[in-house]
Amino acid sequence: MPPYAATACACSRSSTRCCAKSPTSRISPAESRATLATMKLIILGRDGVLNEPVDGGVRRPADWRPLPGSLEAVARLNQSGVRVCVVTHQPQLGSGDMTHDELFAIHQRMQEAVGQFAGRFDAIAFNPHADAEDRQAGKSALIADIARRMQIDAQTIPVVGDEWSDVEAARTAGAQPVLVRTGHGAATEEAHRDTLQSVDVFDGLPALVQARLG
Repeated sequence: MPPYAATACACSRSSTRCCAKSPTSRISPAESRATLATMKLIILGRDGVLNEPVDGGVRRPADWRPLPGSLEAVARLNQSGVRVCVVTHQPQLGSGDMTHDELFAIHQRMQEAVGQFAGRFDAIAFNPHADAEDRQAGKSALIADIARRMQIDAQTIPVVGDEWSDVEAARTAGAQPVLVRTGHGAATEEAHRDTLQSVDVFDGLPALVQARLG
């Protein structure tokens, strides 16, 4: 198995690589509109950004429950011409507690759920390593790989997460780190408040999309 892998938008089992300032934000409306003009792709974390975190991890489709407004936000991005990719850490694969078929079934549920709002995920990439250092390195490698394959400058790509490792992975890849307070985000903000000056923080994905799309 390759160290970092991805499922294409249809969650094909044959694919192991990815396809082809308000109270809730530090971005002003004018800056948000300017950002949209250059934003062609956004990369989202999965658990804590799109869906509710689950103790022990999401291991079956029934465990995957979208956060309020998250799927509608993805659809709004799609309809504005922004590609949406997901990067997720799945150590259960590396430990043998979850199979690839089970992961693909979860991601198929995600595609079907966002499809109900006329949205889609252009790619869903995953890192199976449990080690903390490999976790960050894996995410940054996936971010860089997606940017390269889609021929988009990483510096123009917002990478949205709820954990400090997401911020560090985005920085390592040369992308724009964005923190949401959903999932573990509020605790992350509190723990790293002194080092978040250059990171945009939103209450959740819907607030981010509203700020950037208006």
